Amino acid sequence: MKKLFLTLFILSKIAFEAVSFEISDFQPTFDRTDQIQVTVDSNNENIDSSKDSVGSFREVKRKANPINKKLFKKINLIHDTVWLQTMTVKEFKDKLGWRESKNNYQMVNRFGFKGKYAISDYMLDLLTKVSRKEFLENPQEQERVMNESIFRYLRFLKREKLLKYLNREIGGMKITLEMLLAGSHYSPYFLKLFLKSDGRKNDPNYGMTCGDYMRFFSE
Repeated sequence: MKKLFLTLFILSKIAFEAVSFEISDFQPTFDRTDQIQVTVDSNNENIDSSKDSVGSFREVKRKANPINKKLFKKINLIHDTVWLQTMTVKEFKDKLGWRESKNNYQMVNRFGFKGKYAISDYMLDLLTKVSRKEFLENPQEQERVMNESIFRYLRFLKREKLLKYLNREIGGMKITLEMLLAGSHYSPYFLKLFLKSDGRKNDPNYGMTCGDYMRFFSE
């Protein structure tokens, strides 16, 4: 009987370790082709932008880098030149700003979300002390709030164990960190539904589905 319990314990431990996820162990495998070459140094500081004049992004070939697990711990590490997975924070925010408002800091959309990044009133109450009018007139405050939002999204993804979906094929697309962040911005609730249903629960909200919103950040 003792041998049976010992065998079961060993097998369960092996199975657990096989599915456990460590951010520092994840190595992106993307080989994105080539109109410009992007070089990233060991500190993730030397990044070229690939955004064109209308806000779309050209294909780039990037050096594979592990996701920096410190990003999940320190808010001050979230700044424009920091590398996420397939793009920098600035590149991610540029795509998000173009998608939400065509980079218009004074935009208020039909759902009442405000600024370049379409921030909800809930997040504004949480992250800023300025009035709504002051927020719309202050690009620096909008950038600060968006950086803090990214940090909160990262913490949410880790807390809810959604990082395990990285690099999986769901809804016909390979999931990246940027897509998970975009899904968190769209709606944490609908992101969880989309991922946990393997893309089957993907009803439209805010004018489009969570999957379609995420797909914009896969390009």
